[in-house]
Amino acid sequence: MKSQKRQWKTQQVKVILNGSGFTLLELMVTMMVSSLVVLAAYQLFASTSEAMSEANSLSDTTDRARFALELIASDMRAAGSFASPDSANDPFVHPQQVVGRNIRGIYSIIDHQARKIAPFQATNNRATRSDEVIVLGAYDYPFKFEVSFPTGGANYNTARALNTERGALRFLDIDPFVREPQPVNDIGAMVNGILGPGGTNDYITNRLLSVTDRNGFSQFVSIGAANYAAGVGPDKGLTFDLDPGPNALQARIGDSRAGLEPAGEDDVAYQAALLDAYRYRVCAPANDPGRLRLVKERLDARQLVDNVEPPTNDICENVPVGPGNYVVNRYLVVDRVVDFQVWYDCVAPSVDPNTPSRLENMTWATGWMAPSPADPGVSHGCMFVDAAGNPAGVNTPSNARMAHIRLSVRTENERGDVPNYGFLRADGTTINDTAVPNAADHVFVSAAPVSGNLPNAIGQLQTADVDGDASNAARVVTMQVDVDLINYVNMANRAAPQRQPW
Repeated sequence: MKSQKRQWKTQQVKVILNGSGFTLLELMVTMMVSSLVVLAAYQLFASTSEAMSEANSLSDTTDRARFALELIASDMRAAGSFASPDSANDPFVHPQQVVGRNIRGIYSIIDHQARKIAPFQATNNRATRSDEVIVLGAYDYPFKFEVSFPTGGANYNTARALNTERGALRFLDIDPFVREPQPVNDIGAMVNGILGPGGTNDYITNRLLSVTDRNGFSQFVSIGAANYAAGVGPDKGLTFDLDPGPNALQARIGDSRAGLEPAGEDDVAYQAALLDAYRYRVCAPANDPGRLRLVKERLDARQLVDNVEPPTNDICENVPVGPGNYVVNRYLVVDRVVDFQVWYDCVAPSVDPNTPSRLENMTWATGWMAPSPADPGVSHGCMFVDAAGNPAGVNTPSNARMAHIRLSVRTENERGDVPNYGFLRADGTTINDTAVPNAADHVFVSAAPVSGNLPNAIGQLQTADVDGDASNAARVVTMQVDVDLINYVNMANRAAPQRQPW
C-alpha cells in the first residue's frame, strides 16, 4: 500500500514537471507583438483624433466666417435704406447745396483702407491689409413713422410723433427690438426703453432723422434730444428736438427747388425714419494683439455726415466707446481674423448729363481679386473719396452697383505639418508672405521673383503665421460674397419728379 502511494506521488510530480508553459523567449515575443498592436491602435486613435480635431476646427472657422459675411452682406444690401445712397447726386434729396453735409449709404474712407494691423499683419503676415466699411441707413428701426411740426412749416426745429397708429404707436405695433426678456406691452415702456432711463438719453441723439414730404423729397437732420409723453393730444407722443443750426430742415420758399413742401390743411404730417451708421473694421484686443477681431461699431451719425473722420486704432480699446463719443457701441463679429477686404464695381458715368449710364456695359469683377493699396482709386472705384470727403474726379458713390466682401479667418492653433506659404496664386504656385517687402511698390521678394504688384497677383489666402515661425502655420478659411447694392440700382433708375404748384 505504501509502495502504491509512493508511486502515485512520483507520477504526480512527473506530470507537473513535464506540463506545457511559456519560455522567456516566448514571453518577450508576445510582449513585443502586443506592444506593436497597442502602438498601432494608439497611432490610429491619435491620427483619427487629430483629424477630427482639425475637421472640427475648420468647421468652426467656416461657421464663424459665414456668419460674419452674412451679417455684413445684410447691412450692405440695406445701405441707404430710407436715406440716400449719395445725396450729392440724388434728385430726391433737397437741399443738395448744404455745404459740409454728406449723406451716403456707404462711406469708404481711404485713410482706413488697406491698413496693416500690428503686430499680426505688420510682422507675421505682411501681405495682408485689412479694409473697413461704414454703412448708413435705417438699421435699428427699419420702418417709417409719421411726424408733424407743432410750430408749423415756418419752424422745423421740433418734430413730434403723436400717439397714433401711424406715429409713436408704430414702435409698439411692429416692435422688432424688444430689449427685455418679457414682451413689452406698454408704449411708454417701449419708447423709454429705446431712449434710455427716464425717457431721455444720448443714445437716440447719435442718430439722424429723415423727413420726407408728400412729393417724395427728403431732408436729413441731427437729433439734439428726444423725450416721450404718454397720453392723447397735440403735445403728447415722441418729441425730437432737431438741429437748429445751418444744417436744420429747410422749408420751400416760393419757387425754390430746395426745401420741404409746407404741409397743407389736409396734409399736416410727414414721413420720418431714424438712421444709424455702423462701421466694420479689424482691430486687435489689448490682452491678445495677435488675435485680430472684426468688430461692428455704431457711430455718431451726426459727425459722420458732417465729414468728421471716425477715429481708428490698431488696439480696439484705444478707441473710446459710449454716449458722447464718436463710437457709441461696439460688438464682436468674429475673432481670429487674418484679412478683410471690400471693393466695388461701378458703372461708368455718362459724359452727357442727359444720357443715363448703361448698366449692361459694366464688367463685374467677381473673381478672387485683392485690391491694391497702391492704387485705391482703382481698387475702390467710385467709392474712393479724397481727404476732404469729396469724390475724386468724375467718380461718385452713386455709381456703385456691386460690393465684394472677402474675409479670411484662421483656425485656433498652428500645425507642424502646415508650412506657411501664405497666398495661393492663380497659376497654382504659392508665395511666402513672410518674405521681405519692398515698401515702395508693395512687391514681396521671394525665392522666385514676383512681377508686378503682389496684391493683384495673388489669389485665395491659405495659411496664417501666428508665432513667427514659418515652418508651421494655422489653416485659413477664406470666403467671399458679392452683394448687389439694391438701393444704389434703384437710385440710378429714378428721375427727379416734377413739382406740382399749390
